[in-house]
Amino acid sequence: MPPKKLVTAEVNANGTWQKVTIVGKESEYLYKVHYRGTSDSADEWVVASQIKNVDSSIVPLTKAAAATQSNKSVVNCSYVAPIGPISNADGFSERIAKRKIYEMLISEAPKRKIGVTYLFYQSGQPYSNTVSVLPNRELMLRNAFAPGGAMVYPIRTKYRTCRQLEGKTTIQIVDGNFSCYRNSKGFWECKTE
Repeated sequence: MPPKKLVTAEVNANGTWQKVTIVGKESEYLYKVHYRGTSDSADEWVVASQIKNVDSSIVPLTKAAAATQSNKSVVNCSYVAPIGPISNADGFSERIAKRKIYEMLISEAPKRKIGVTYLFYQSGQPYSNTVSVLPNRELMLRNAFAPGGAMVYPIRTKYRTCRQLEGKTTIQIVDGNFSCYRNSKGFWECKTE
């Protein structure tokens, strides 16, 4: 069997492009990269949207190889925030959704070190949070969390979380559905549906 082709590329890490070698591919959106000048223990899995010049000829890992690679690399999760701080003055974007989901996760476990790697992201059709009158004359908002009249942006995502506490790391892959909107004070929020 011929050796796997190694591809050099650049990865967006905290807003700067760093030279890497792609050393593995788990799917069309998840690649393992090696940062130049670092040890193999710094290798990590990143999503395709973080990479420039991805060569589609990289051979996908077999399921067994992917499991072995994942077991070796998952412990080396990146604990850097996936997206820098955002402004509440900005219009809705993928960047805002990912940051707000990350902030929600770190607020749920303030004493743990948490890393998030997004594996999949998809925005749904936005809608206005309207009020309906039920037969018993009770008022009901389409989305119970968002203010009436607010634009709600549904999000479907898959992400890996790494949580570290007292030297122990737990890893979880999560499929999540979120609703993002501006709250009554004008701040962006994303809540689990």
